[in-house]
Amino acid sequence: QRFEGRATARLDMQSFQMRMAQLASYEDSTLYLLDSSRTIIVHPELKSRAEPVRFPGGESFEASIYTSLSGESVVGAVCPIAQTTWFAVSEVPIRDAYVLPAIWRSAAWIAFSAVIGMVNVLAGWCVLILPIYEPGVGMRRVRDGDYTYTLSTDRHDEVGELITVYEEMRVELQLRNQQITEFNRNLELRVARRTEELKAANRRMEAIAEALYQASQRADSANRAKSQFLANMSHELRTPLNSMILYHDLLLRGAYGELNEKQKSRLLRSRESANVLLKLIGDVLDLAKIEAGEMLIERREVQIKSILETTGTIIEPLLKTDTVKYSLDLPPYLPPVIGDSQRIQQITLNLLSNAAKFTHVGEIKLSARHIMVHQGKTLRGELPMEIAGMPDGEWIAVVVRDTGIGIPEDKLELVFDEFKQVDDSNTREAGGTGLGLAICKRLIAAQGGHIGVMSTPGEGSRFWFVLGIYDPEKEDTNIVYPLKHN
Repeated sequence: QRFEGRATARLDMQSFQMRMAQLASYEDSTLYLLDSSRTIIVHPELKSRAEPVRFPGGESFEASIYTSLSGESVVGAVCPIAQTTWFAVSEVPIRDAYVLPAIWRSAAWIAFSAVIGMVNVLAGWCVLILPIYEPGVGMRRVRDGDYTYTLSTDRHDEVGELITVYEEMRVELQLRNQQITEFNRNLELRVARRTEELKAANRRMEAIAEALYQASQRADSANRAKSQFLANMSHELRTPLNSMILYHDLLLRGAYGELNEKQKSRLLRSRESANVLLKLIGDVLDLAKIEAGEMLIERREVQIKSILETTGTIIEPLLKTDTVKYSLDLPPYLPPVIGDSQRIQQITLNLLSNAAKFTHVGEIKLSARHIMVHQGKTLRGELPMEIAGMPDGEWIAVVVRDTGIGIPEDKLELVFDEFKQVDDSNTREAGGTGLGLAICKRLIAAQGGHIGVMSTPGEGSRFWFVLGIYDPEKEDTNIVYPLKHN
């Protein structure tokens, strides 16, 4: 069973007492009511009371002799009233208890009272409980999703108002449920359509990605083939060029007889051209090795001061002219760096060669200092440089300064790009492929260093690179690894 509600009624106890007095079967008998706790609720002698009075006859339902509330010995009987929690009590003085007709009349009146109680309870059920039972059934069906259970009434009391509100609620919920169902149906259709669109877009993206992958594979294959071809061709070209330069040197030394001044001048120009061509072929070969992943970089302790001194000795004969002065500025001591000695010398020679190529009057100076960098600026050292993006710490900075033609500001970012030159015109004075500085940048980066340039047109340029100081406690040395492309 399920709790449906609660009905209440207001009873006039005084009227009830009068009615109970009329039902008494004997003129000296007393009829009154008890509640479920055996507390007197209606008694002719208790008009008003401050505290509840309990039944004096004990807990037994059988007829018994006890002292009534008036102090008189009586014979009393207790009878439960059906469909309630009340009890009816009939008391007769003991002097009249054995008068049989009076006893029968009392029993009859008690039975009559029980019947009256049952009739009252049934009437309350029909009048109060039953009208609100149907709305409860309807609400349960609405809760379960059934909006077809309708109610109608012609009542104008509170129950009628309840049924009217129920009908309004049912119709509103039914309408909203239909709207939600329609919305869900449309939403499912839109989601399904959008899902198909996304699947189609994904298929197109996968096809594009596959095409790009295939194109990348073909490009990589072609690039490897190009690099291999350049490496092979450069090797094949360097061998005869080296032989030509060797024969030039033999002729100039008089191995095949004395030469006049005009012959020597022509041989010197020829040898110089052969050396330039050999340098260009060397740059192409280095780039091909880098792209093919065949150039090896060593990671060792390097005494950079001795390398710079040796490099200056090698390049000095080519730099000294009547109008250009070469100088080497090194401190008494430079800490060793971590890197590849052969590549450091190659980078220094390239920077000095570029300076000689574009400097016709003035000075070319090679210098190095031990510096400390903090937030992109040097805190210690005689070389004021702003090195954006370089980590803080101690470095060895190498600078090649010249008083040549300089580089325009808008061309500074291009000097380290492959096949890029400041002057791309066909009438440029200096030759070259535009690979030397690009190779230097890759070699410096592979050794954990940085390279850059500062220049003013008409005043000269300052190319610099920095390498980290060797720390035997932190560095892994004696390592050889390939320089990868990119």
